Amino acid sequence: MAAKRRVVSSGSLDGTVQLVNVGEEQDSLLIAAIQLSDESSDQITRLFKIIDKNHDGTLDTKDFALVRDTTGEQYRKWTELRDKFDFDGDGCVTISEFHRGFKKMVLKLACTVVGGSREMTIEAYLKELEKYINEQVQELCKSAFLWYNQ
Repeated sequence: MAAKRRVVSSGSLDGTVQLVNVGEEQDSLLIAAIQLSDESSDQITRLFKIIDKNHDGTLDTKDFALVRDTTGEQYRKWTELRDKFDFDGDGCVTISEFHRGFKKMVLKLACTVVGGSREMTIEAYLKELEKYINEQVQELCKSAFLWYNQ
């Protein structure tokens, strides 16, 4: 069973946000509502292109097999990424799935951090959520760039 977390509900009559516990089924709605900044989107695309070693526009086992790996770490990283980002289950990750996966990954943390117990409008909540998600995406990409450029 998926872990529940706090996210926004529009059930309040006064237009303020109510934070309630929901599961995975609401993720796609929030993911669609969140707009990444141009900088965040560009960084995700750049990271995708770095990982896409054979430049075929998808991430798959071949991209991770091209890196010399005697410990099996690359394959483990691939399976972890595939399990989290391959939304259509075809065994590879497209650029759009990679963007969506990044937003989903950061959204899980953001929903527990943004808003707290404050009342705010839905628009204010989404704006704060977007800001936090963009900051986290940029930090994750910076870390990944360091790792992949070793």
